[in-house]
Amino acid sequence: MSKIFYFFITIVFLAFGLVLGVFNPHLVKIDLVFQQAQFPLSIIIALSMLLGILLTATYMGSIILKLRWNLKRQLKINTKQTNKTIELNSQLIELKNNVSSSKEITSNV
Repeated sequence: MSKIFYFFITIVFLAFGLVLGVFNPHLVKIDLVFQQAQFPLSIIIALSMLLGILLTATYMGSIILKLRWNLKRQLKINTKQTNKTIELNSQLIELKNNVSSSKEITSNV
């Protein structure tokens, strides 16, 4: 199912690129500080979109990495707290057993 979805998305983007190229064949002059160049408008639009996608992916990637790091750190803390809780519960049960056995000894005497 996902292969069909990805195939469909690829076809949509290819069609969009074809429409972009067909309807925007005009040359546009780009004036940079050190050079001037002329490119078709469709290429400039496509490069602008690609740059936007790359910048967004980089930003979102940094946010996702930060969240994953925080999640791993919190999972380590939770594991330590769980182990400490288990240890304290076992000590509590042991103390209750010791108190119960000492009461039985004193009642038997």
